[in-house]
Amino acid sequence: MKVKIAILTYGWVFVGVHLKDGTTHTLASAKNIRRHSTGKGLGFVARNGDENVTLDEAGTIEFPESSLIGLIDCDDEKWEVPLGLEW
Repeated sequence: MKVKIAILTYGWVFVGVHLKDGTTHTLASAKNIRRHSTGKGLGFVARNGDENVTLDEAGTIEFPESSLIGLIDCDDEKWEVPLGLEW
């Protein structure tokens, strides 16, 4: 499994365990990244976890490839606790 940040249309940004089946993407144990105030962008958030980030529970979300703008690989260990994961 791999934790990723998904940047979607209409300004939605989520983090979770990413799976892909054809043109459908799924984020399990997902959280909405409502606000990040690191001043260093989403790449910094992906590498360093949830410090200075406001997260909202999202559960499992599915979205089509057509709504995906980009994916950012995360440091799985940094996101293990914030997402409630056991590796």
